[in-house]
Amino acid sequence: MTCCATTKPDEQCSREALASGYCFQIEKDHKIQMFKKELKKMHQRVRTFSEKLNAYHRMIVDINRCDYIKYRLDQLEQHRPYRFIWNDTRFKEELEEIFDLPFDECQQSYFSLLDRRNAIVH
Repeated sequence: MTCCATTKPDEQCSREALASGYCFQIEKDHKIQMFKKELKKMHQRVRTFSEKLNAYHRMIVDINRCDYIKYRLDQLEQHRPYRFIWNDTRFKEELEEIFDLPFDECQQSYFSLLDRRNAIVH
């Protein structure tokens, strides 16, 4: 029995057929195509999970950073609201150290971080 596949120049394949009706080479090519499709799907799945994992990691980092900043602000002035600490120039150096930003940008940075944290938690 000969292979039932046609070759590229539209001729009948002349090789000996296996039990599936196709020759060894054609069957091998079909398996390779199938494995390539499966590999493509698996790579897409890995990319999707990697993106989700990175998003969760960023969320955890934001929550931890916000909690750390609140902890450091409590160390500066424990019984005082945060909004009064931002305007106090006595804490200028400490705030710049905590945020690694100029004093004028610390308050806005904290509010944006707090908004991101609240969106995640609530």
